[in-house]
Amino acid sequence: MDWTDTEFLRPLVSAWLGKIETAYKNEHRRHFVDVAEECKMFYARSCAALWNSKWSSKFLNNVIERPRFPISVNKAFELVAVIGPNVLWDIPYRKVMPKQRLAIDDDTLEQLMRNPEIAQELQIRMQFDQYNVATANVVADLLEKWLNYTSREMPGGGMTQHSQTMAIDAMLTGRGVRFVKTYQYPGSDRSIVGSFREDPLDLLIDPDVKDINNAKWIMLKHREPYWEVEERFQLPSGSLKDKASLESTWSYSESVFGNSDSTAQPRLEEERDIVVWCEIWSKMGPGSKMVRHMDAGLRDHLERVVGDYAYIAIAANVPWPLNCPSDKMRRGMTDDEVRQCFSWPTPLWADDRWPCEVCDFYPNPDSPYPVAPLEPGMGYLKFLNLMLPFLAQRTWSASRDFWAVLGSHMERYEKYINNGKDQCVIPVDPTSDDVRKAITILQQPPVNIDAWKITDVMAEWFERATGLSAFQYGMKAGDSNDRSATETQARARAAGVRPQYMQKRIAETEGRIAATEAFLSRWFIDGRDVEPLGGSTFRYLWEKFVMSAEVEMVVRQMSYTISASSLQRPDRERDMMIWDRMIQVLGPQYFQYALATGEFKGWNTLVEAWAENLDAARDRIDGLMLDRPEPSPEAQQAQQQQAQLEQQKMQMELASKQMDLQGKQLEVQGKQAAIQGEVAKTLLEQRVAATEAAAEQRKAEIEIAKASAALDAASRKHAIDLLSKQASAKIDIAKKLVG
Repeated sequence: MDWTDTEFLRPLVSAWLGKIETAYKNEHRRHFVDVAEECKMFYARSCAALWNSKWSSKFLNNVIERPRFPISVNKAFELVAVIGPNVLWDIPYRKVMPKQRLAIDDDTLEQLMRNPEIAQELQIRMQFDQYNVATANVVADLLEKWLNYTSREMPGGGMTQHSQTMAIDAMLTGRGVRFVKTYQYPGSDRSIVGSFREDPLDLLIDPDVKDINNAKWIMLKHREPYWEVEERFQLPSGSLKDKASLESTWSYSESVFGNSDSTAQPRLEEERDIVVWCEIWSKMGPGSKMVRHMDAGLRDHLERVVGDYAYIAIAANVPWPLNCPSDKMRRGMTDDEVRQCFSWPTPLWADDRWPCEVCDFYPNPDSPYPVAPLEPGMGYLKFLNLMLPFLAQRTWSASRDFWAVLGSHMERYEKYINNGKDQCVIPVDPTSDDVRKAITILQQPPVNIDAWKITDVMAEWFERATGLSAFQYGMKAGDSNDRSATETQARARAAGVRPQYMQKRIAETEGRIAATEAFLSRWFIDGRDVEPLGGSTFRYLWEKFVMSAEVEMVVRQMSYTISASSLQRPDRERDMMIWDRMIQVLGPQYFQYALATGEFKGWNTLVEAWAENLDAARDRIDGLMLDRPEPSPEAQQAQQQQAQLEQQKMQMELASKQMDLQGKQLEVQGKQAAIQGEVAKTLLEQRVAATEAAAEQRKAEIEIAKASAALDAASRKHAIDLLSKQASAKIDIAKKLVG
């Protein structure tokens, strides 16, 4: 096929664009986006956001007139502000530990060790296992230090911003998203691994599945200047300039304010500089198998070369994949080069992982998209936002005063109504028999109390649906107080269930992110990248143990968790209570032991753990530590003498133990010699018995042979005698006949 003048990869790009468009129109996706936008509106918009024309047309269909008091109850902000401190992180401290190995019961091992052959093999295996355990501990320690270093080095002041924004996304939309990848700082050749927050609305999932783990492909949408996309995919400069579809603020301000006449001119396509492009991670190959209008030979060859795991980057108005331009293929590419272009940037497919981790508080079993925490209460929240502005308007309207005055009396009473002071005395016309006939006040009927009652009911139902109860705000739920401290504690535990659940979900996500970062660190980070962190020693250990470690050990035989000191309340309060109790109970005993022995290690360890749970600064913790007091010269001499005596005592004890050990060894050797003698004696007796048995058997065989020979001789003699007698008898008969 002649590919010179054809865009032979356009059908592949068009097929993926069609699949993406279908995924965007999926009912589960549309519902997720609509709810997410509603929740965001009640988070970061003004108090009148709901009555803005943009939102009222979308959520209210413009059927309700804008009230005089356009109040909006931003409960989404309250959710983040009240429950958020329980789940938001500073920089999470990662802990890496080898998983507990399966162990054989000691009694079983003791019984097996009685067999000399099995005992020898088990000793070899145990030594091998001990080496593997030591290696795993070294790898875990290196990875822990590296992961806690990279979390502080991420752009923007560390992982804090990405972690907190992910948590806010999860509270508002139900899902937080972090993509794990390697990166380099400008001007540096060191590679670092990091996890970066992405907008959950930019993540698209295969609509044919109900769980992201079962998806065949996922997609992330980007909006970047065309020159950055060219640099990312090493495309010729300016090759994407005419492919941009959006205009940046810089370009707009340059065109509008750079030329005084430009405001009267129509916007030009040349002024667009933002490219909207999508990167796709596929577990079903490059997708050519689903393309009908593609050359069959090219389709089959592409599927065979690329394999099941493919990476495709596309833009709507670019007729070829950004990661594999058609011009590059025309100039000639080997199969290995094509495979490299379509390979995942990070080989996470090897562990059946996507390059992102999602935090879903409430997964939807029927959809790959979660349920937002505010979604169950959104109906009640909309009612409150519709009802309260009109109740405020009705209350304001009913609070106004209207005076009805007869026209002939207007001049007399108007000045008192408009300017009269408190307790003002108003003279009445003496000719009027009833002043109420000349002037009276008109009152509107008050607001129906049922309207406020139903509003309270809706607010209570919203609290039940979302967990934003009065207890979360530190307020009483009613006019009455709790009857006991137990009741208050029970309510506190009940109110803390949802924050603790959210906190646990985020901690699990952070643990998975740490595991993914460890996977990429094992794959991409070499000794040169880690040397600035720990020097040449750290580099040697990294190259010796981490780079040579099996991927299985890094991913599946390590446990990646978040330190308890990184957690926020309410778990922190519980931990602090436990440590306060420990410092009260154990502290005096540790301190007395330290004073008596001069060994303050146990006391310092206890104080350090207690202070860390209080988030005390490092310099303050150091100030609480106690050092071993410097002894006087006499005390030093006494200590040296005591140490010498202790050393002599230890040497004597060691010599005694060595003698005992030698005696036991001799005893064991004697027992072994005795056992060997018994075994030799037994073997000799067995051999003698076998020889005697063989002799007896031979003797019996000879006797049998003799008996058999004698029997044969007797038989032959008997036969001869019989023949002789027969011959004699015949002779006698013959004689008689002759005679």
